[in-house]
Amino acid sequence: MSLYEQIAIKIVNKCLNVKDGEQVLISGGIHQYELLSKIALHTKIAGAHPTISVINDELYIRTMTEVDESVLLRDPTEHDKYIAGLYDAAIHIDSMVDQSKLQKISSELISKIGTKDHILRDIKYDAKRRTIAMSWPTKERADRAGLTEQEMADLFWKALTINLDEMDVLNKKLEAIYEKGSKVVITSEKGSNITFSIEDRRVMVDGGHYADGMVEEGDRIKNLPCGEVYTTALESTPQGTAIFDEVFLKGMCIKNLKCEFKGGKLIKSSADENHDAFLELWDTATGDKDQIAEFAIGTNPEITKPVGDSLFDEKIFGSVHLAIGENKFFGGTSHASIHWDFVIQKPTVKIDDVLVLKDGIFQI
Repeated sequence: MSLYEQIAIKIVNKCLNVKDGEQVLISGGIHQYELLSKIALHTKIAGAHPTISVINDELYIRTMTEVDESVLLRDPTEHDKYIAGLYDAAIHIDSMVDQSKLQKISSELISKIGTKDHILRDIKYDAKRRTIAMSWPTKERADRAGLTEQEMADLFWKALTINLDEMDVLNKKLEAIYEKGSKVVITSEKGSNITFSIEDRRVMVDGGHYADGMVEEGDRIKNLPCGEVYTTALESTPQGTAIFDEVFLKGMCIKNLKCEFKGGKLIKSSADENHDAFLELWDTATGDKDQIAEFAIGTNPEITKPVGDSLFDEKIFGSVHLAIGENKFFGGTSHASIHWDFVIQKPTVKIDDVLVLKDGIFQI
């Protein structure tokens, strides 16, 4: 059985937990069609109804740069709203081959579209759709990470095909600590020192699969590769400084992004490289962009270093990632045009009196 066949079966039957009669959206790039078609086949075998949607870099970039902004920012039609609420489950594979092409798109337009998209996002959330966002290895990403294309592929597929049941053992330990905990303290050798509260916040586990009842409890987004336990911070509580080793945007690396929080809000930032790239998107973002939206710990033992893809890098074993912006779909109250994840490598983390991580090594 081919690798794609094995993965398609796992996605349909384990990860998405597809049921007889459901509507399933399967989207990605033209270059991913072999896997998309196999997912569709096994969706049909499960008795469900698949819809495949494909795109490529050229279509996306030309749409964002050549279509009049007034068209891109139109209010959703009744048809758009119907489609948004139609599907019971969806998997979206990152279709962008070369992320550096995104530099052609203005950050202001990205923010405007992010603000407008909340209408359809809310419909999808209310529909209790099970959603998986999946990363993808490309030569361009391998080059950026200093890897060969084969090394990148090997790293990716090992991380994706990990034994989910074994990962669940660590995830459940973390979940229990989160649920009992209140005060979180994160420090690092680079100078991070930030505190916040997670008291009484819903805890979610991205173990790469949906169990029955999970969506009804508000846990509606998973990733592949998977591996994190996450929650939201009480919006007014973050205080201190967080230094993120490498933040990637439009194919660029923002080195040692330093963010200072006071009264729950981001008040100041700096970086060793490409700080202007951060500010370009930050300045045009709208809503609660200055609040910590998410706190998570990565638990995938096959992911040990960043490759320039946030969906992948945030799963680094023993890392922490904090996101700023939108978190309503995680159980918080922040509403923003962005949800932007930043990774701290080799952190030390305490939740109340429990030392969870010391220099990136689990202590539990």
